[in-house]
Amino acid sequence: SLLIIIVSFIAIMLRLVLMTAADRQNRKTAWNRFVSRYREQFYYWEFVLFIRRVLIAVFSVSVQDATLKFVFLGILLFFTFLQHSCAPFVIVESNQMEFILLVFLVVIQGTQISADLNATVINVIVSILIVA
Repeated sequence: SLLIIIVSFIAIMLRLVLMTAADRQNRKTAWNRFVSRYREQFYYWEFVLFIRRVLIAVFSVSVQDATLKFVFLGILLFFTFLQHSCAPFVIVESNQMEFILLVFLVVIQGTQISADLNATVINVIVSILIVA
């Protein structure tokens, strides 16, 4: 069933890519519901969110190895940076809230990793997360 969802989502995104900007922003089309929350140049952002959600689901459920947890932390940091640098939402407060929630997700993942490490490494990681 996940494969059907992924294929459907890719088909929707391909349709949006093939449309003109005016057609995507036309409120009379059903496709507008996929792009109306985002600034015009970020019409594809729903696809970015979908990829992020799938990665979070896969990594949070299936990864037990400490090295892969650090990879997941890096992926979360990448998406946090991407959100902050692009600010894709039309509403400024939505961009700020999404960024804050992603930072909290990074902190939570960092504390999950910390159970496997000694106290000195934990303090360094938490300090870096607080400063970032």
